Amino acid sequence: MTLSTFGMSGVSVVELKGGAGKDLTPVLVTGLGEAAIETDDSAANDAPPPNGIPAGKAGN
Repeated sequence: MTLSTFGMSGVSVVELKGGAGKDLTPVLVTGLGEAAIETDDSAANDAPPPNGIPAGKAGN
């Protein structure tokens, strides 16, 4: 599937029911212009830093 977009996105669809969330899709991303919609699992490999504050943010 392709989608004409202006910008990049990274979203997943989640159903909220009874105070709990259920993932309906993985994270989906697209690039600039007419680009394919693809899954992205790169964040699954990212661990938070020991202090919990991402690099480049206040106090880091």
